[in-house]
Amino acid sequence: MLAYRVNGSAPGTAPDFALINAGGIRATIDEGPITRGEVLTAFPFGNALVDVAVSGERLWAALQGIIAKVNVDNGKAVTSFLQVSSGVRIEYGPATANGTSNVLVSVTIGDKPLDKAAEYKIVTLDFIAGGGDNFFSTPFENLVLLDTLDEVVVRHVGATSPVDIALDGRLKAVSSCKVGRAVRMAKTRRARST
Repeated sequence: MLAYRVNGSAPGTAPDFALINAGGIRATIDEGPITRGEVLTAFPFGNALVDVAVSGERLWAALQGIIAKVNVDNGKAVTSFLQVSSGVRIEYGPATANGTSNVLVSVTIGDKPLDKAAEYKIVTLDFIAGGGDNFFSTPFENLVLLDTLDEVVVRHVGATSPVDIALDGRLKAVSSCKVGRAVRMAKTRRARST
């Protein structure tokens, strides 16, 4: 998704990263030659790609809601986890025995920490941008639909075969020590803003 948009964007307008819902991936693709049928089985919904601009503050809240499984803005359940492209790294702490939910610890976009005052460009699916899985409580408006995800994946596979995949730590669970520090910092920020 990200390569598709980077290649199709004018200089200086490319998205920072791509974000999709893990629930939209319905099957694994076996090792070996990849067929269009396998791609359609894995991505059966016909979702179109869209570019959205989002403030750092809104992005942090959305990511915190996804990690905690509860939307920060509307208090309703987030019904899927996320998958992200290169260009972003997310650290989170798992829920604890004392009832603390998963917590967002850090987000790095490019080589810099997420700036809540900045604006970021994301390529995502029309489903997510429209409020699907409750990632964003307010749907984005005036979306321009691009190619469908299955079409983009088929072209990517054709252009980069053989496909080489490896986990690279974009989503990382971190130690309780780092989580504790993040929770204390969040409480301090909330106290200062009230």
